[in-house]
Order: sequence, then structure tokens, then C-alpha cells
Amino acid sequence: MVLHQFPDLHWLKAQANTRFANRQVVNGGRLENDGWPTVILNAKTKGIVRDNIRGPLSIFTNLSGNSVVAVDKKRVTQTPETFFISNAGQHYTPEIKESVPTETFNIHFGEYFVEKALQSYFSTTHQLLENKGDPNRKEFGFHNRIVPNNAEFHSILNSIQQNEKDDLFVDEQLFQLLSLLLREEKKVHEMYDRFMVIKSSTREEILKRLIASTDYLHVFYINNPSLDELARISCLSKFHFLRLFKIAYGQTPHQFITALKINKAKELLQNTCAEVKIIAHQLGFDNTSAFSRLFHHQTGVYPSQFRANS
Repeated sequence: MVLHQFPDLHWLKAQANTRFANRQVVNGGRLENDGWPTVILNAKTKGIVRDNIRGPLSIFTNLSGNSVVAVDKKRVTQTPETFFISNAGQHYTPEIKESVPTETFNIHFGEYFVEKALQSYFSTTHQLLENKGDPNRKEFGFHNRIVPNNAEFHSILNSIQQNEKDDLFVDEQLFQLLSLLLREEKKVHEMYDRFMVIKSSTREEILKRLIASTDYLHVFYINNPSLDELARISCLSKFHFLRLFKIAYGQTPHQFITALKINKAKELLQNTCAEVKIIAHQLGFDNTSAFSRLFHHQTGVYPSQFRANS
């Protein structure tokens, strides 16, 4: 179900708190299964706060404009370059305070859809043929974090937007999107395993603190945040943060920021006609020469050459 305007907040909260026990949806239709239905909210709006809604597995992203998403005690800025993940049962609060309309593309995965999709991932072939899930599998959850959009993510969203009335096609795209989320979560578990010498509860706390720093970097990397600033966000001492970040991500914070800037530069060079000096300024470089040298060092070509070859 794709909605192009936000449903009444009081109605939505009442439905969410009962997990749609009456099986009624906003357009007057009736659900086939218990629990939250799949809802895609592609709407343009400004100046709203929709506080403390108990949701299903969800991703929050914008096609244009910025917003803020709060999930439990975590609060992040959301841009068109990223998406944010929340889990079933968590309470979310989206805020849009822009003076111009922001276009959302929030996806709330239906509980029945997620149950059956994850069953297909985590069950053996025999269990699938018997239409049974893995009885020993614990409830699966994702880390609440900002993830950068990639070409696959953009393709899925564009396909859904263009074919929103084709339920079969949308379900296929959502299944592909869930696969992408699982691959992203696998990266977090790989980071977790890099701290094997540390007890489990401490590893999880370290990951949460480091994720807080990358959530910030994905949004504010062009501001060239300092090591002190990132350590403060992570509630770690400066050099303890630096050491743990390198272990988790396999690169330093500076290298992480550089990669974000180069990826954004490639996107701007390919998809816009902006002058190289304008792109350099947008990415926080003091001058065009510094940007061009770094781009050449990272890619082997200068920005103008990259644009000509794209």
C-alpha cells in the first residue's frame, strides 16, 4: 500500500498500538493477515512532528529535503543520501522542519511479510518445503543506524515509485530491499567479530558508540569534523576512539570521510554540470587544487577526466 499523504495521527497510533487487530487500513480496506501491513509513505510535506508511533521494521529516507528521525533514545538527521533503520516494536518520531516541502519515501514492512521473508532466509530447504520456519531462530533485529544509499537502493525506490499499483512487483522489490538490509547488517556483525577478545556486552556498546559517529559522518562529512568532535559524539577518549574505529571499519575516520567525499564527487561529476570548483566548495575543500589532487590520488584520474569518461 502506497500513501501520498500522512494518515491521521490519532487513528494511526490507535491502530499501531493494537497491531491493526481490527484489520482495517486507512483507505477503508481490510487486511488479510494480523499485524502491521506493508505501508510505503511517499508524501511531500513540511512542518510536522509525528511523535512516538510504535512501528514495524521500517526504513526512513527522503527523495528531497531533510528530516529528523528519533527512535527510542536515538535521534538522527535524515538526508536524500542515506536511510535509517528501525525495528519492529520500536517507537519512532519523524520531524520535518524545513521551510520547503520534504518528499519522504518511508517504508514500513508488514509484519507478515517480514516473518515469511526472514523465514526463507534463515530456514533450511526441508523446513521451507514443509512451510515451517526454524523453531530455534531468535527474533531478528537490525542495528539502528544510518546507511548510505547506493545504486541498488535508488533503483529499488525508483522501481516502486513507477510501479506502485503493481502489488506483485512491489513485493518483489521489497524482498530485494530486505536482502539489502540483511547484507548491511552482516557488515555490522563482521565488525562485532573484530572485537572477539572483548566480552559480548562490551562489544555491543562499542559498536553503538562507533555507529553514532558514522551516523554523524554520513550527514555532516562535508564539515570536516575533528577527531575530538567525533570522539565526543561516541563518548570515548580521542585515541581510544581512533583505535576502535580503525579496528571496526578497517580505516581511519579521515579515510572514511575521504571515501564519502570521493563517492559524492563522482555522483556530482556524473549527474550534474556543476563546475569542478563548485563541487570542491560543496564538499568542504578550501580550493580546487586540493580537491583535484585528492581525487586523482584516490581514482587515478582528475575530476575533469572522470567527467569526460563517464
